[in-house]
Amino acid sequence: KAFGPLEIVGRYVPTELQFEPGTKQAYCSSNYIMLGLVLAAHSDIRSWKDLDQLKVVPAKLRGEFNHSTFMNDGPCEDFTPVHGFMESYSTAALPSQDVWNLSCAGGWTAGNYLGTTEDVARFTYELYNLRNPLIVSNKSQALLTDFSTGEENGFKFYGMGTFSLDWSIGDGEAYGHVGDTYGYQSQTTYFPGLDFVLAVATNVETATQAQPADTTCTAYHEVISVLQGVQAPTCNFHVFGRFIGICRCSSESSESSKSIMI
Repeated sequence: KAFGPLEIVGRYVPTELQFEPGTKQAYCSSNYIMLGLVLAAHSDIRSWKDLDQLKVVPAKLRGEFNHSTFMNDGPCEDFTPVHGFMESYSTAALPSQDVWNLSCAGGWTAGNYLGTTEDVARFTYELYNLRNPLIVSNKSQALLTDFSTGEENGFKFYGMGTFSLDWSIGDGEAYGHVGDTYGYQSQTTYFPGLDFVLAVATNVETATQAQPADTTCTAYHEVISVLQGVQAPTCNFHVFGRFIGICRCSSESSESSKSIMI
């Protein structure tokens, strides 16, 4: 079933604060739905379905995202030729279930975007690059990557709409966002030390949701090795939570990454 934003907020959003704002951190996708409703209320539209979500992008950039769309209704097969497969959360082997015919509109402004990795990488770069950001101001950028409120026991987690993704490369600084819907998973990551983006999309959703970070782990260190002209290390991504884990590489990887990030 495809849930509309009003139904989600009415049925699943708590009516009382769980903690005082600014005192701790907790991820909550429904907050993005509420933000979408705020934008809709301040737009000249009759229904939430009429909200032009691309308007959050400055007008001069909108033409750069020709392969991006936002889905409000209908199955994934109406929007992409790529089938999505969902792992059974028991013991079934992949691919266990093709969910291409299910709704791709499970979260409205919390997750109804569909686009190419090229478009995602471009948006991520324009949002986070420190030299000439085109989506938000430098002041807003600082809020996006302020992970201090959500930091627990030295582990950085979430800023303002941004994940700390240091764990997905093992060393160095990385941030961006992960994404998943039935049968599809992704991760887009900006690396401020090197000023570049890796965007990864997969058409399999597993119980651990680890493969986008696993790919990022390997690809990042491959790029490092090319830039330094050295042999790429062997890297492995070890999962210790849903989509969260740690990227571990050979000793050569550790030294090469440290030297290039200085």
